[in-house]
Amino acid sequence: MRKRKPKEQRPLLEIFENDELWRDGSGTIQTEFRDKVEKVLVAFEELRKEQRGDGRNLKAIRTRRQMRDFGGIAALTRIVNRRKAAEGFEILRDEGRLDLSFEQVVDTHARLFDKDTLNAARKRLREGKTA
Repeated sequence: MRKRKPKEQRPLLEIFENDELWRDGSGTIQTEFRDKVEKVLVAFEELRKEQRGDGRNLKAIRTRRQMRDFGGIAALTRIVNRRKAAEGFEILRDEGRLDLSFEQVVDTHARLFDKDTLNAARKRLREGKTA
């Protein structure tokens, strides 16, 4: 017998199809940013699946929920501005894959973020490269 997915999980898997979640402050849909975030998130989920080695396909549900609830730009702002690096950042750092971090996405799409968020992302990237 197959287990049913919780009702809210399905929309979490479709966050990249909802253009409203990817608008900037002027209302423009940021498709390049959205596509990069999706690529990074899916790659991280695959890396985590490989690390676990049990074949379970675990989605980054809390991260997806933040994107659904706050939108992509606001979610990355919240994640990057945490005092402590997210578990995902630490995993990517340990694997030498900071190119797949949200901090790198923020740095690449600097024009979408405030100065404090950009500085926090760059600081964490510098610290991650020296760790």
